[in-house]
Amino acid sequence: MPYGYEWDQQRARGLIGCLIEETGLSATEIARRSGLAPSTLTRIYPTPSVGYSLSARSITKLKEAFPEAFAMCEATADTPSSQAISPVLKDRSVPFAPYGETHISQVRR
Repeated sequence: MPYGYEWDQQRARGLIGCLIEETGLSATEIARRSGLAPSTLTRIYPTPSVGYSLSARSITKLKEAFPEAFAMCEATADTPSSQAISPVLKDRSVPFAPYGETHISQVRR
């Protein structure tokens, strides 16, 4: 899995989820220890709130900060078990709607 280019969101979320599992740290702590702003990771993980993904620079910082965990995630990225949803992810009935809010399409008239 080359990391010298910008990844799509799904792949980036998979990397973040794997790093969380491998390190036992939160996305915020992973970002801080990598020299990234926490929002760099939390805007796309666990539920994206933006239309972009991680840059090559951000991916490089993650790799440099967590070389062993990154290598493990890179090695398992193409295996079926890595496709499983992390237990850290929370299911929302309506994507991008804040928890507890009802989407307009769910309102009865």
